[in-house]
Amino acid sequence: MYKRIKENIINPTRILNRKNDSFWVSFLYFAILVLVMSLPSVIRSFSFDSLDANTKTVLRVDLEDQFDFNCTIDYGLSCSTDEVNVVNLPSIAVVFDPISVYTPDDAGLKIVLRENVVNIYSAKQAVLTIDYGTSSNPTEWPAEWTQLEIDTENDLFWSRLFDGMDRVLEENRNVWMPVVVISSVFAFLLVLLTEIVIDTLILTVFRMGNMKFTQTFNVVLNAMTLYVIIRVILELYNIQISGLMQSLLQMIPLMYVMLAIRNPFKR
Repeated sequence: MYKRIKENIINPTRILNRKNDSFWVSFLYFAILVLVMSLPSVIRSFSFDSLDANTKTVLRVDLEDQFDFNCTIDYGLSCSTDEVNVVNLPSIAVVFDPISVYTPDDAGLKIVLRENVVNIYSAKQAVLTIDYGTSSNPTEWPAEWTQLEIDTENDLFWSRLFDGMDRVLEENRNVWMPVVVISSVFAFLLVLLTEIVIDTLILTVFRMGNMKFTQTFNVVLNAMTLYVIIRVILELYNIQISGLMQSLLQMIPLMYVMLAIRNPFKR
């Protein structure tokens, strides 16, 4: 497999030899590419220490419009109305449920704040219950989130919100990390499959290479190797590129396939 990856990167004219790969060989190679694409998310999950300043800024902008309700957390949840409010974070939803009527309706990770307890759900199942505690009997509930009133105009609110978020994420890594990793793998699976199918359709419609659809799919799959590795490097080192560069990057597999198709005719 190492030899295949190496050849797919440095010798694009050889990828035409992959057109008759069996289903299981192609499936295995596709799975490897998906796992490679997921590496940055997995590494970030394992090495998580705290939210960086960039992430906090982005979250604040996104959350300001969502915090349009009036609730206070002070060794319990108190809201001005009985309405259930959902605040969506990346991969996590925080639910303010003052009268305990909310039931998770999907498999995502949910942190549900109720009047007296906090329930954490994963795949619709409660996996952890946290008591708010009292001033004389503190619990695992973050101290930063006691006597916390939602006030988006107050910088102190955001500071305490993010400090508490760091503590919750760090102490409950075993709860959220599997969800994040699995959802990342699934998301990259869909992204990669979509890109391969689109490129395969383009090549098939224009009858390039005179190959069957499955043969073209196998060739495009192997041509994705360099593209996937470059994407992983950019994400690992948080390198931002322009929209034009992203478009050029997405054309690499097509260019590799064109090189492979033209090469036999030159010989």
